[in-house]
Amino acid sequence: MELIYRIEAQVRVVDDMIAQGDSRIAIANAEHSRNIAFDTRRDSIAMKIIAALTMVFLPGTFVATIFGMIFFQPKNDHDAVIETSLNVWVYAAVTAPVTVLVFAIGVTWPRKTSEPSLPG
Repeated sequence: MELIYRIEAQVRVVDDMIAQGDSRIAIANAEHSRNIAFDTRRDSIAMKIIAALTMVFLPGTFVATIFGMIFFQPKNDHDAVIETSLNVWVYAAVTAPVTVLVFAIGVTWPRKTSEPSLPG
């Protein structure tokens, strides 16, 4: 009878040792998950900065491409003087609203398309 109690005690000890090992693994996994979450957040911030810079420069680049640099012409073939068109204001008048529109879409789009967060 005493042998059965000793065997059962040994089984409990081994079971507890296995549970401790599982706990250590769970703690290590949690630490790795926390590190991954931190790195992901840092990457997300960097991507938001890149997106913001893109939103600033892309509309102006687009508009400048469409206008094809018609606002600056050499005065003549032999002179280094560049003549500016009187319609250069059109570039700013078109670029500014397009930039504001891109920012508005960039700010509102993720809010409309994001999934609701889970409680807890």
